[in-house]
Amino acid sequence: MTNETALDLPRPWLPLVVATFVALGVLFASIGLLQYGLIALSDYYVRTLPEYSDLQPPLLALLLGGGMCFQVAIVATAILVGRVRTGRILQQSAMRWVDLMVAAITVAGLVTVTLVILLRIADALPPGIMLVLVVGGVALAVLDLLLLVLRSLLRRAILLRTELDEVV
Repeated sequence: MTNETALDLPRPWLPLVVATFVALGVLFASIGLLQYGLIALSDYYVRTLPEYSDLQPPLLALLLGGGMCFQVAIVATAILVGRVRTGRILQQSAMRWVDLMVAAITVAGLVTVTLVILLRIADALPPGIMLVLVVGGVALAVLDLLLLVLRSLLRRAILLRTELDEVV
């Protein structure tokens, strides 16, 4: 579809959209605060557990990178919510934001797997926390697969809308 005008589609209720934007903003800010806290906490653990000080740079990089992946996915989600509200979701340009979301969640999953491997090699965490990390990695894989299915549905809807516009 080369025409980038807004379509006359049913729009979500405005208070629902505003609440979604607020929730995404709070989540984005919370992840930023968590990242800041991780930096301070890592310095504390280097002082209290010097035997793990060589793990600080890779662990901190992985954790901050994973947080940034989630922040990218949150921004892409907010943009897509805005596109739904304005009726521009069935345009080809919306696919770029969905692709960015899929890429961010995929990278976050790979970061989680790397984190689990690194922590397992160092034997730095008890089995219960390792189990939580593994379940988190599986949850990210499931989320990634769901996003891929929804991406294919959006692609199909865009194609159908393009065909409909050509007929009319």
